[in-house]
Amino acid sequence: MTTRLDGGLATRLQELGLPAFSPVEPWLREHPQRVRAAHQEFVDAGAQAVLTATFMAAATPETVAHVVAQAVAIARTCGVPVWGCSGPVAPHPDGYGALAAELHNNGVVDLILETFTTAQQAIDALNAVRRAEPSMAVVVSLVPSDGRVLGCSTPLVGVYDALMTAGARGVGANCATPEQVLTACDSAGDAPFWAKPSHVDDWARRTEPLRERCEWLGGCCGVSPSDLAALWAAP
Repeated sequence: MTTRLDGGLATRLQELGLPAFSPVEPWLREHPQRVRAAHQEFVDAGAQAVLTATFMAAATPETVAHVVAQAVAIARTCGVPVWGCSGPVAPHPDGYGALAAELHNNGVVDLILETFTTAQQAIDALNAVRRAEPSMAVVVSLVPSDGRVLGCSTPLVGVYDALMTAGARGVGANCATPEQVLTACDSAGDAPFWAKPSHVDDWARRTEPLRERCEWLGGCCGVSPSDLAALWAAP
């Protein structure tokens, strides 16, 4: 059965006042109620799990403990399972391990490493997490382009195989059109697949073919609570 994920947290917060291209993490301290409201809107639209507002936290080891504690506490108020989240932002792979350790300290057992555009950085991040927290379930999601990794033109098939061999719980694709994500899903073979396509016109209809193909399905940049509600309302 597919787990219904949330949508684009950063873009929803931008609609609530976050300046464009600004990191979300400061709002955990400055506007926690707005972060909570965004999480809750996605849950009200049908999300069965939410991602922590920690996309950039692995890049700041001096504050990662405080950021993770805030993010997890806010996300938990929605009453659904919480996934830790990181983007490809750490200047050194050990940053991902530090993030994983803090998530584990706060009772989070699942982590998504998302929006990676190079195969090696994705593999290095996964290995760092596995060293730090061997028991953590980690899914790694890349940005796809016509069956390849966007930033390095490496075929996804080989990257997905390498990630699963390295101990990933699943693989995925995000920050691309539904059609690009569906092509990426074809490259994953039997591996559990995570899909978070970005907003496009008629997003729900174009994303619907992924519903029976993925273990986890939600939205990325620009995907609103209403987009998710429309996807899950489709017959």
